[in-house]
Amino acid sequence: MNLDCKNMNIFIRLIFLFAISFHVSYSQFVATNGPGSSTVKTISVSGQYVFAGTAGSGVYYTTNEGGTWLASSNGLGNMTVNKIECSGSVVIACTEAGLYRSTANGSNWSQVNSGNSSAYTSVRYMNSVFYAGTYNGSIYKSTDNGATWTLYSSAIAGAINDMCIFNGVFFAAATGLHVSTNNGAAWSVEYISGPAMVLKVLFPTGNVLRLGTGNGGKKSTTPLGNFTTDIPWINFVQGYAWVGSYLIAGMSTGMFWSSDNGTTWNDPTPNYMQGSYVNCVTQSVSNVYAGAGNFVYKRAINEIIGITVSNTQVPEKFNLSQNYPNPFNPSTTINFELPTESSVTLEVYGIDGQLVKEVFSQSLAAGSYNYNFDASGLSSGTYFYKMNAGNYTSVKKMVVLK
Repeated sequence: MNLDCKNMNIFIRLIFLFAISFHVSYSQFVATNGPGSSTVKTISVSGQYVFAGTAGSGVYYTTNEGGTWLASSNGLGNMTVNKIECSGSVVIACTEAGLYRSTANGSNWSQVNSGNSSAYTSVRYMNSVFYAGTYNGSIYKSTDNGATWTLYSSAIAGAINDMCIFNGVFFAAATGLHVSTNNGAAWSVEYISGPAMVLKVLFPTGNVLRLGTGNGGKKSTTPLGNFTTDIPWINFVQGYAWVGSYLIAGMSTGMFWSSDNGTTWNDPTPNYMQGSYVNCVTQSVSNVYAGAGNFVYKRAINEIIGITVSNTQVPEKFNLSQNYPNPFNPSTTINFELPTESSVTLEVYGIDGQLVKEVFSQSLAAGSYNYNFDASGLSSGTYFYKMNAGNYTSVKKMVVLK
C-alpha cells in the first residue's frame, strides 16, 4: 500500500512537471530540427517553403515548419549565403562569389549574370523588381524574376546590408543611410548615431521606417533627417517581425519585444532566446522565425498575439460572435470563424466612432478562434469592436465596466 502511494505521488509529480514543461515549450521560441550544419545567416519564406542560408553549408529548406530540413545546394557555386529572397517559386541567393537563382523552390541553382561576380550582401523583392546589393556598394536590379540583371547604381561606398522603398524613396543601409529620390541617379547620405555607424536592417512598419543598427534601433515617420531612438539598448539589431500590434527585434543578446507598436520595449527573457546572438528574423503566415547559431528557432504567431484555435473544423461561413462576458473588467473573450484562409483585422472604436485600438492584423488559416481582449488601458464605457476578413465586415458592441 505504501509502495502504491509512493508510486502514485511520483506519477502525480511527473504529470505536474510534464504540464509545466509543455506550457513553457509552447510559449517560447523553440529550436527546429535544423539545419544544424553551420551558422544560419538568413531566412526567407515562400508559401510552405522556409529557406535558410548558412555560413559555409549552402542552402537548406523545410516544408513542415522546421520538422525536417533538406539540403538545397545543387548547382550553388559558393556555400556562404548572405541573403535569400523569394518571389513565388523563384529564389535568389546572395553568396560570397556571385548571385544564384532557382526557379523550382531551391531544387537546383544557376549563377545569373549581373556583370559582377564578387560578394553579394543583400537582396530585396520590391514592386515586382529584384534588387541585389554588393560588398563594394553597387546595386543591381532585375525586372524578369532574376533571369537578367542591370546596374541600378554604383554610387554607394561600402557593403549594402539591406534595402527598402518607403513612401516612394529608395533607402540603402550601409555605413549610414543612403537615400535616392530619383531612382538611383543621385544619392544623399544620412549618418545615424555618428559617421561610423553601420546599419544592418531596414524595416517599414505602417507609416514608420525602422533601422536596425549596431547601436540599438532607430525610427522615423519622415526618414529624411529625422530619426529618433527606437530600441534604447546598445546591441546589434539584426532583424524585425511585426505581428498585429507586436514588434519583435532580433538582437545580439536575444529577442526583444514590444506589445504597443514600439512605444515601449522589453528586455529578452528565457522564453525569447535570452543571451542568444540572433542573426536574422522573418515571419510566415503561421510563425516568426529567427536564426541563431546553427539552428532556426520559431514561435507561433497565434501565441504571440493571444489567439487560440477553438476548433480546427472548417466553418461554413464567416462569423464574429458577441464577446463574453459583457459587460466585463478587465478582459473578455471574442470568438470568430473563418471558412477560408484570410487576412483578419480586429479594431476597437469608441462611442464617438474614433479608432481606440488596432488589436491585431494577421493572416489566419480557416478555423474557429478565440481572442482574449484586455481592456486594462481603457476607461469605463461603451465600445465597438469591428472585424474585417476578406469581404466580410462585422461590428459588435461591448461595455467596459470598472
